[in-house]
Amino acid sequence: MRWEDHVSNDTMKMLDEVKKKHTKHQKLKRQKENYLLLFAFVVILLLAYLYYFFSNVNIVGNDVFAGLPLLIGNPIIFILLMICLFLFYQYTAIAKKEKKEKDKYKKIRSEAIDYLDTHYITPYSNIRDEISQTMEEKFKINLRYKND
Repeated sequence: MRWEDHVSNDTMKMLDEVKKKHTKHQKLKRQKENYLLLFAFVVILLLAYLYYFFSNVNIVGNDVFAGLPLLIGNPIIFILLMICLFLFYQYTAIAKKEKKEKDKYKKIRSEAIDYLDTHYITPYSNIRDEISQTMEEKFKINLRYKND
């Protein structure tokens, strides 16, 4: 007995919407993590280059400000700084989108749990159990309880 054959079209559409929101949220979460890793990598690269730059520049009198014009005029440092700024901007933009999508996902998931709790109680509780189990196993979506 397949549960898909025993539920209404509204239930199927609602579960499809939960799957879509979950997929979109996971995609944005991965993008946010990727931008953070790239940002960290470029910052480490920038710090390594700055260390190399200052260890090879001969500054008279050990005055750090004497090397500032050399630092500002270096195109590699400028490019690395621009890449850092771009990646940080992208990270914050994706983080905002991911938070909005997470809130939408939580809301639709909560609605789905309420809907399943009210429409698939005894004698259809076995269908409710199959729906929850399938969504958990295939899509890693918890439809058993709300605190997630």
